[in-house]
Amino acid sequence: MSSQSKSFPTRRQAIARCVLTAAVPLVCAAVLTAAVLTPAPPVVLPVIIALCIGYPMLIAVELPAVLAALGATGSAPPVRRTVTKLHDHEVGALLRELEQLPETHHPLGL
Repeated sequence: MSSQSKSFPTRRQAIARCVLTAAVPLVCAAVLTAAVLTPAPPVVLPVIIALCIGYPMLIAVELPAVLAALGATGSAPPVRRTVTKLHDHEVGALLRELEQLPETHHPLGL
């Protein structure tokens, strides 16, 4: 058995796969609703249910790689969280507030 390396999808391919991943559950829900509401043969109904549950799960397996590809090729700047330095009086106020909280024991006795 040979191992094949999967390459990252291009940005266009990644967007198409995201759209497909979003559309498949909607289509499966519509097919499942139609199969239940119309008089479908009882033999076919379990197959339709299995496919309508399993296929979206199968499609979602690719989603982490697709989102990684979108993150790697994205043109949007990364989100930066600013950390502000607390002043000594703010730290002191937080510590005093923390000291006022009551002590509690762990519910499992740990």
